[in-house]
Amino acid sequence: MESLKAAVDKEWDEMSEYFMRKTCLVFCPRIEAMLVAKGAILKNDIANGIPINQ
Repeated sequence: MESLKAAVDKEWDEMSEYFMRKTCLVFCPRIEAMLVAKGAILKNDIANGIPINQ
């Protein structure tokens, strides 16, 4: 497990800021779409009287 952690830490440290920014920019619209979809599901559940804390 320690060798895996060391490998992940090494790769993380070597990641360029450009790569991280580019990756975040690609994923932001996907995350926003998931939040919108989840919001619609919650709205429908509430309208149908389904408890949301299940």
